[in-house]
Amino acid sequence: DESDIKEYYPHPVKYLTAQQLNEMIVARNDAFYYLVYVRSASDKFVDVYRNDIGMVFARYTPISYNFKNKDISKIDNAIR
Repeated sequence: DESDIKEYYPHPVKYLTAQQLNEMIVARNDAFYYLVYVRSASDKFVDVYRNDIGMVFARYTPISYNFKNKDISKIDNAIR
C-alpha cells in the first residue's frame, strides 16, 4: 500500500514494469534510484541502484519471504 510506504519512506515512489524501468534508464540523464526485489523459495534479495553509479544498497535475508516496512526504513537510512 503506497500510503503505508510513506510512513517509512518519505521520498517519492513510483511503480514501474521492467520495460518501463529499462526505458527510463536509457532515456533519462538525471540521477534516480530504483529498487529490485527478488523472492526465492525461502530467501529475499533487496537491491537499490542509482542509474548513474550502480548498486548503492544490497541486502540478502535468509528464511524471509515478503518485503516489509522495515526494509523500506533500512533503505532510507542507507541512501541518506
